[in-house]
Amino acid sequence: MIPGFFANLILAQVVPLPGHDRGPVTTQAETELEFARPHQFDDERWFWVSLVAVGLCIVVYVWSIYRRDRVELKPVVGYVLILLRLVAFAALGLFFLKPTMRTDQRLVRDSRVVLLADVSQSMGLADRDPSAQESADSRQDRFGSPRNGDESRQEPKNSPRGNETVDARSRSQQIVEALSAGPFINRLRKQHEVVISRFAESVERIVSFPPVPAGTAAAGRNGTGKISSIQNNPSHPGGILLPGPDWLEELAPRGTETRIGDAIRDVIQSHRLEPLAGIILLSDGGQNAGIQPDSATELASEAAVPIYAIGVGSPMIHRNVRIADFVAPSRAYPGDAITLSAFVQSAGFRGRLVNMELRRRNAAETDSVYVPIASERIALGTDSEMTPVVFKVAEEETGHFIYEVRVIPPAEDISPGDNFQEVDVEITNRQLHVLLFADGATREYRFLRNQFQRDTGVVVDVILQSSPPGISQDADRLLSEFPRTPEELGDYDCIVAFDPDWMVFDADQFELLETWIAEEAGSLILIAGPVHSSAWIESAEHHILVDLHPVVFRRGLSLIGDGRYGSETPCPLEFTREGRQAEFLQLAETPAENKAIWSRFEGVFGHFAVKGSKPGAVTYATLPDPESGLRAEPPVYMARQFYGAGRVFFMGSGEMWRLRKLDESYFEMFYTKLLRHMTQGRLLRGKVQGALLIEQDRYHLGDTVVVRAQLRDTRHEPLITGSLDMHISRPDHSTQTEKLIATTEQPGNYVGQFRVLQEGTFNVTVLTDPGMTQSISKRIQVRLPDLERQQPELNQKLLSTIAQKTGGLYYDSLDTAIHGSDNLQPLADKLRSRAEVEIIRGAPDREFEHHLMFWLLGIFCGAICLEWFIRRFSRLA
Repeated sequence: MIPGFFANLILAQVVPLPGHDRGPVTTQAETELEFARPHQFDDERWFWVSLVAVGLCIVVYVWSIYRRDRVELKPVVGYVLILLRLVAFAALGLFFLKPTMRTDQRLVRDSRVVLLADVSQSMGLADRDPSAQESADSRQDRFGSPRNGDESRQEPKNSPRGNETVDARSRSQQIVEALSAGPFINRLRKQHEVVISRFAESVERIVSFPPVPAGTAAAGRNGTGKISSIQNNPSHPGGILLPGPDWLEELAPRGTETRIGDAIRDVIQSHRLEPLAGIILLSDGGQNAGIQPDSATELASEAAVPIYAIGVGSPMIHRNVRIADFVAPSRAYPGDAITLSAFVQSAGFRGRLVNMELRRRNAAETDSVYVPIASERIALGTDSEMTPVVFKVAEEETGHFIYEVRVIPPAEDISPGDNFQEVDVEITNRQLHVLLFADGATREYRFLRNQFQRDTGVVVDVILQSSPPGISQDADRLLSEFPRTPEELGDYDCIVAFDPDWMVFDADQFELLETWIAEEAGSLILIAGPVHSSAWIESAEHHILVDLHPVVFRRGLSLIGDGRYGSETPCPLEFTREGRQAEFLQLAETPAENKAIWSRFEGVFGHFAVKGSKPGAVTYATLPDPESGLRAEPPVYMARQFYGAGRVFFMGSGEMWRLRKLDESYFEMFYTKLLRHMTQGRLLRGKVQGALLIEQDRYHLGDTVVVRAQLRDTRHEPLITGSLDMHISRPDHSTQTEKLIATTEQPGNYVGQFRVLQEGTFNVTVLTDPGMTQSISKRIQVRLPDLERQQPELNQKLLSTIAQKTGGLYYDSLDTAIHGSDNLQPLADKLRSRAEVEIIRGAPDREFEHHLMFWLLGIFCGAICLEWFIRRFSRLA
């Protein structure tokens, strides 16, 4: 280091460096003046001692000369000569020391804390706990503010039973209150950057808050880099509010699995180059998939990253009886025997006898009440065991009926909201009119034609392009060409196209097909094949057909070898989350049985290559095919999209007939359910007010429900308005209002969405006239996946073990973590900063050195010359 008064002649500025390899870095530019000569010696201490000694000798020498000359000079002249001589020697000394200036970079990597919030669907549960009863005022005092959200989202507290209460706030809502209030995050930010992420099956970053001194306003950065403001609020107990993201939306339960081990491992690996001070894990400990937490805690221990686990929920066993599922056909014919299957699941009530009731009401009558029609008494099974209860009824009259099945639970039941479910059944004598359109009679075509011919609820016509004139077909009508008039095409509800030769179509026929789908709610099932599918993709004349497909095709040279048919090895289907929930892909009564059936399905031996699904389309199944090309994404095999008022379904090949190897009924069940799914909008077309279309009848907790409406006014013309209110009735009888926005593609069509955060029955209602006297409605069921229900209670042992093995701490509640207790400090006080400081030496400023040396030589020469002139004039030279 250099002597004190030369040190730290600094001009500093703080500049953020985004995108650095080791996380966010703050750089401080420090400009210092130092001497280069001493660094050339092994021992700088002796150098400085020698330099001081020489300096003292010079001072003594100058003083001796002054004493010799003062007898002949005036005192003032003598002092000037001394000063000039000292300045000359000082300039010479500085020249020898070789002063240099360099600008060093001081890099500061902020200490980081990752907060992992569990968003698996078990976090949507509310707990029964004696300690759960508290007022809103006490929650505000503890967390700093009321829960984030509007009044329409607030839920009432259920009535207590005995000495226990049900906290109306779900586990995820408790986390939302703690984070959105501010004090917890703000205390952590005094020393650390706070990264908030969510996890279930995988980890997703939500927002990061940089460190700030106490009382300073700052901003948070979300996962996309967008800045969200954080404002001072002196009247607020926490001082700073964190409005940042929509906490209720970002932390809504959505995952079907809880992978705690994977989440910890991913965080450690993704932050391995950063000064990670610790991980804060907010969870109920319901590990049910992925790697075991033990291996992840070993990784955390090796990285010296402590994990502070905060338990959310109650360790009490959830004693509960619920209707896990209620299955019935969506349509039936008068006089048919309707099978309604209810599945009862319980926990903590093994062997208890309970009563089941089946009731019915007419949906068309607004003032109708449920009428009991059947009952059963059953014994509850072991925990998580499904007990099936089957009712059979017959309806003689047509109409829209709502059936409700209800279980009368024991008094200790924790959640009365899941003791019933409803289904809608349409009793109709209307037959579906289907057109099978193919070039050749493939196996898929023949099996489906025979199935529809046997089905009394279906009228089937066929077009077989390659068949010679006069050949007979097992169908109601054999057409020689595709319909050419709106009246002819308007007779059909659905068209199933088996790789037909679209090249024979003219522009008028394509426009007719598009109009029938978009405006008349027609449905089109497109089954690709190896003969004609690739012929029309490059043709500009077939752009309407390309638009109708829910997938994006590969073009040009990318088509070569990118799909395959006639393979010797089958490719099993991989279903997406939407595919696992799709009703038409359910070949059994329970999800577990359905998964087992599809796992036995060998797969398909060919497919037509596509890039992927279009925006807004739903992908149901893909193919994990290593021979399908070089692209990273797997080929899409099943996809669907809305096209105006209608629907279009794509399948990569016609090989569902292979399901018959497992059971002939599976093939028939698949196409029967697919046909009903595709024709929902068509069958509702005759309604006066319009139709309300929802993708499926059953959703998982945390899913987003997309609602589409096709509405008409009193003159039966498309209803034109900017938006409409959609009223959602929740299972706890609270309501929520969202907007249906008019689409630009088709007049009278509206779309909106909402997220389901409760189990049970949701009723969606849309008012269709200005007087608010007419409405249409649709019911959906929301349930928790079986995997998330197996052990819903708080696993304190697992969370405590994770914390202990990594050198962290376990907190049994959010309140204890924020404020501490008699035995535990607040979590923010336990986390020590691991900020890193690195100095990067800059290069010497050669220009500064050149100018400084020039001036030092000038001062030396000037001082010597001036002294010589003074001595000359004083006659001393």
